[in-house]
Amino acid sequence: MSGKKHDDDYKGVHSFARMWDLVDTMINWDFPKELARYRAAFADDMVSAELLMAIFWEETKFQNIGQEPAGPAIGFGQVEEATRQRTLRYFNNENEYGKAEGDPRIPGGLKEEEWTKKRVVSDEHKSVMLPMLVLSHLWEVKSKSLMGLLRIYAGYDEVPEKAPEFLASEVKAAGGNIKEAWHKQRQTIIDGWLACRDELRRTPIRRKPEVVAQRSDEGLQVIRQVIHSLGRARPFCNICYDAFDPDARPPVAPPHFIIPLIVKLFPNVTVKFNPRTMFKWGPDRPQIAFI
Repeated sequence: MSGKKHDDDYKGVHSFARMWDLVDTMINWDFPKELARYRAAFADDMVSAELLMAIFWEETKFQNIGQEPAGPAIGFGQVEEATRQRTLRYFNNENEYGKAEGDPRIPGGLKEEEWTKKRVVSDEHKSVMLPMLVLSHLWEVKSKSLMGLLRIYAGYDEVPEKAPEFLASEVKAAGGNIKEAWHKQRQTIIDGWLACRDELRRTPIRRKPEVVAQRSDEGLQVIRQVIHSLGRARPFCNICYDAFDPDARPPVAPPHFIIPLIVKLFPNVTVKFNPRTMFKWGPDRPQIAFI
C-alpha cells in the first residue's frame, strides 16, 4: 500500500489540540445551557472530558465521519441511528411515533433537520454534543452509574444472534458461546476507555493545554505521554492494521504507517525512525522532534 493512500486514510483526523479544545470547552468551560439539569452526568467521576476523548479516539480516531461504507452511525462517538432517534424523541418529549406528550425537555426541543447524519458530520460541535445528549438521556432514564452508562453506550447487552466476523476468534476461545465472547470484547473496549482516561489525567493537558504545542522538552514529553494514553483505548498498531488486508497483516505495524497519523495528531512535530528497527514499536521508537 502506498504512502499516499495511507495519508488519505487519516485526512479527516483532528489534531489532538483541536479535539481537546472542543471537548474540554464543552464540558468544563462552556457547558451547554440546555443540558444544565444533566450536569451531574459530566462530573469528573462520571463522563469527564478525558473519558469522552478516549471514546472518540477509540471510535473514530478523532474523525467526524459517518460509518462506512454506508452504515448509520455518525460523528466522533459513532452514535447509531436508532439511538439518535430515541435521543431526539426523549428531549422533544415525544412517543415512539413522534407524537408530543408534553413540553420539550430542553428549550425549543431538537429539530430533526438540525441533527441529521449530514448535519452532524459537517459540524464538529454537534458531533461532540450528540454523544453528550445520548449519555444525558441514558443517565436520566437508565443508569446513574458510570459503568452502567458505558455498558449501554458500548452495546454490552446487545448480543448479536450470529457472531460477527471480527468476533470469530473470541467466540472460538469461549467454546462457541457468543454472549460470553461479546461481553468480554465489549468490556475490553470499556476498560480501554477508562485506562486512557486515567492516563490522560496524569498529563498536564487540563491545566496547560498549550503544552503540546510548546517547543520544549516538556512539550515533547507530554506528546509522548498522550500517544501512550491514546494507545490504551485504541493501540496505534491496530489502527494501522485498519488499512491492511486482514489476511496479510504484518506481526507489528511498521512506524512508517504510524507516522502520518502521529503527524495529523501533532502537526508541529516530525517523526524519525531507524529503518533497521522499523518493525519494532516501543516508547522510544519512533523518535519525535519539533519541526
